[in-house]
Amino acid sequence: MGHTAHADRLDTARRLCLARVRARIAGARWSGPDTNEYRDACTHVGAIGSLTLGMMTRTARGHTGRALQASRTDLFCYITIQFSAATRVLVPLAFPSLQLQAIIASGLLWSAAFGAFTIAYWPVLSQARLDGRPG
Repeated sequence: MGHTAHADRLDTARRLCLARVRARIAGARWSGPDTNEYRDACTHVGAIGSLTLGMMTRTARGHTGRALQASRTDLFCYITIQFSAATRVLVPLAFPSLQLQAIIASGLLWSAAFGAFTIAYWPVLSQARLDGRPG
């Protein structure tokens, strides 16, 4: 089976998520105040959010007989989760007075990613498989 650009994007997203989790497990440190808080936020918002979206995408596509190719909506979701994590971590480090706004913005971006997934995949998951197989 040949690789496509979309399949490579799914694999790249998965590899980035796993790298972030590995860095967290290895105890990666960042400079700045309250480094544990920012490291944890990056892990929880970015890595866990990305892995969750990636697995839901892979499962939804594979178990409904669809090609394992990332759509534009999928890419939007993955990128938005990364921006959510970056906003949550980098804005307070650069501008400590904007921490509350960064948390709110990060939450909105995170919600937008999962909302877009829900809108895109509701029809996929509520209809029969494309290949006609049971399931």
